[in-house]
Amino acid sequence: MKSLMRKTEKRLKLKATIKLIEKGEIERRKLQIIYLILQNTSEHYIHNLNGVTDNKVYFHKDGHREAVYDRDGHLVEDGINDHSYNYYDRRKEPLKHFAFDTNPWIIWGASKRDTTSQQERIYGLVSDVEPGLLEALESRDNLENIKPDSWDKFGQLQTLAVFLNAMEESKSDALYSLFQKDISKITPNEITESLRALESGLNKVYLTKYNQDRNPEYTSAAFQKDADIVRIRHLKHYGELIEKYYAAKGKYPFQVKGDDPNYVYIAHDEQEKAVKGDSDFPHDVIPLKEFIAEMEAALGYEITEYYDPQERPDYKPNFYIYKVYQDSYYFAIHVHQPFSFAKKLGEFYYMVEISNYPSFRHRAYNPTSLFSSPEFEAEFQKKIKKEGFFKDREEKYIHFTKQ
Repeated sequence: MKSLMRKTEKRLKLKATIKLIEKGEIERRKLQIIYLILQNTSEHYIHNLNGVTDNKVYFHKDGHREAVYDRDGHLVEDGINDHSYNYYDRRKEPLKHFAFDTNPWIIWGASKRDTTSQQERIYGLVSDVEPGLLEALESRDNLENIKPDSWDKFGQLQTLAVFLNAMEESKSDALYSLFQKDISKITPNEITESLRALESGLNKVYLTKYNQDRNPEYTSAAFQKDADIVRIRHLKHYGELIEKYYAAKGKYPFQVKGDDPNYVYIAHDEQEKAVKGDSDFPHDVIPLKEFIAEMEAALGYEITEYYDPQERPDYKPNFYIYKVYQDSYYFAIHVHQPFSFAKKLGEFYYMVEISNYPSFRHRAYNPTSLFSSPEFEAEFQKKIKKEGFFKDREEKYIHFTKQ
């Protein structure tokens, strides 16, 4: 275990931060907040990775043993979401639990059969942090009972350094700032943004290389890289139009129409075949032509129509989708690469979604926050290698609903 901590310090570059903690140069309250959040962070989503959603985790009262069962009551042994033995009880020793139970899992996975990436595992971890954060905020009076003066180098200081470095890497104090606010006034967007900052920082601490290409058998990786830049630009285009509509009308397009959710599929004639059977949930479909006309009537000008540049689907849907129900809307694109702001739905199949009701776990982002984030901006500004090809394809359908 001592060897593991030495290697962790070197691998994650923690030594400088550990020295600052030891010298008392890190704000005491930040250390207490990290401790309290981890103490309240359980393990549900980290046992529901790789598209699984219904696994249940059971913990023995000794704080060490656990078991994971699937929806049919069978013990999970898939090599990804299996149970594990916890060397430390997260309630009693949360910093050591992270260092010796969670940290090795982030680095190496659950087993030799674990096909998830470090990025996916970090997403699972931060998904579990969300309810832990909410519990910590409710019990913030306990912060002063946490004594940070005697934490040792056997897992405790290393864990604190990981989280301090993560927040430093993300250039955000959002997580700490929540503990200075009236909990009744904290918005869902503030929670989501603080978790996004933590996830972004942890990715930078743990990952040396994000996107390693694994070329699918029957699609062009080069095409998909360019196409993803186009899709991201289209997301911003539609997101800004939707917000302009709201500013003009005080509601979102088709917000109060009907009892079921309203869907609009942003798909031209070559893509409409893939729309059929897209959702198993009851919903009403608003024709695309009606959606464009409604937007133009509210904004007072003709809008540019953009479509997914892939005309035929392979691993993922090749259309965009707008959904609205009661007072919430969602707009989603599907991309090929595992961006830090994308939710994995399958192999080479990720979703990027914006909403006025952001949610970290469901990867629904406030559009303004997402579009201004460094991660999104970096992808948005990338150069398209075959720019002429994609420009021609855009122009082919630029006013499709009026043809």
